[in-house]
Amino acid sequence: MKKKIIFLGLLLWGIVVKADMGAPSVVTQEVMIANKEGAYCYNIKYDSNGRTFSKTDKKVPYGKTFKIWEDVGVEYVGVSSEGYYDCYVSANDVISKNDEFDITSSNEVQKIDTKEAIILKKDGVLLKKGPGIAFSTITTIPKGSIINISYQAGTYWFYAEYNGLGGWVNGQDEAFAYDDSAILIYPYDNDIYDSNKKVIGKIPAYEEITDYLRLVSHGTNNYYVNYKGTIGSIYTAYPKLDGKLKLKKDIKLYEDVDGKKLINTIKKGTECDYSIIKIADFPEENTSIYVPSLKGWLVYQENYNNDVYEVIGETKTLQKEKGYLGEGLFGESIPSKDKDNPRKIENVNNNDLVLICVIGAIILSVTIIIVIKLVNKKKNK
Repeated sequence: MKKKIIFLGLLLWGIVVKADMGAPSVVTQEVMIANKEGAYCYNIKYDSNGRTFSKTDKKVPYGKTFKIWEDVGVEYVGVSSEGYYDCYVSANDVISKNDEFDITSSNEVQKIDTKEAIILKKDGVLLKKGPGIAFSTITTIPKGSIINISYQAGTYWFYAEYNGLGGWVNGQDEAFAYDDSAILIYPYDNDIYDSNKKVIGKIPAYEEITDYLRLVSHGTNNYYVNYKGTIGSIYTAYPKLDGKLKLKKDIKLYEDVDGKKLINTIKKGTECDYSIIKIADFPEENTSIYVPSLKGWLVYQENYNNDVYEVIGETKTLQKEKGYLGEGLFGESIPSKDKDNPRKIENVNNNDLVLICVIGAIILSVTIIIVIKLVNKKKNK
C-alpha cells in the first residue's frame, strides 16, 4: 500500500518543482554582524495578515559570527550561536563570511527540471551570489522579467539565469511564478486573494483552472491565477488526473472529500475511474479519491499494512494546452521591446495608453497645421 501511495503521489507532483524535499529551509552559511553599532534582535509574529517583526532592546555585537537557521523574505535572517541569544536580525546588518558559493560541491543543492519563471514582485527580485540573504547582490531583476530556474537550495532559493548572469533568487512572498502545465481542480470553493491577502474572488468547486502560474511555497500548492478576469493567488489546488484503479477491499463512498455524508459502499473487485487524489499528509488522516462516474469520494484511513486498491493501466496528469509565458495570458501585459531581454513582459496601464494616444494626436495636429501654413506661404509667394 505504501508503494502505491508513493507512486500516486509522484504522479500528482511529477510536473512541478518540489517545494520541500526534506531539505533545510536554508543552506548552511556563516555570517558576521557588519553593523559597527551592533544589530538589534527582532521577534517574529504570524497572524492572518502575515508576519510582523517587533524590535527588542537586545543587541548582537559587531563582529559576532553566527550560522543562519532561517531566511525570512529578503529582510530578516534567523541567527544562532551556541550559548547566545537566538533571534532575527536585519539582513542589512549581516554579511557572509564567505561570499562565494560552489554549486557543484554543495550537498544541499538539488537539480530540478529547468523552468521559465516570471518576476511578480513590484520592486523586483535580488539576484544573489549564493542561496542566502547575506550573499552579495549581483543585480535586481525587474518585475515582468523572464528567468530560467534549474537548481534549488533549501525551500525557497533557486538558481536563476537572467541576461547572461547566473545567481540565486528567493521565491518567498510570491516573488516569482513559473510554468506548470497541469489542469487544476479543487473540491471546495476556492478564494482568490490579492497581494494584501484580501479576498477578491471565488472559484467554484470542481471548476477547471488553466490560466495560472505556480508559486514557490512551503508545504502547500499556491498559484497565481486569472479566473474570468480576476487576477490573484489561490492557496490550494490539485492536478486533474485520468486514471483507473481496482479495489482490493470494500470501501465506503462519500458525497464529500471529508467523508461526512455516506452514499454507498463500493465492493471489492470494482474498477473505478478517478480524477483527484488527496493523499493523507499524516497517518491519522484519511486519503480521499474522487470518482467522477460515481460522483463521490472513496475515503479510507491510511493503513500501510493493508492494500486497498491497485492501479490499472497508466495514470495521466491532464495537461492544459498552452502556458502563460510569452503569451500574455493574464491580459495585463504585452511583449517587451527590450532587445537584451526579448522575453521580458512589460505591464501596461490603460491610463498610460490613453495619455500616449492624446499626446500623439496633439503632435500630429500641430504637424498638420505647420505643414498647411508652409504650403499656403509658398503659394502666396
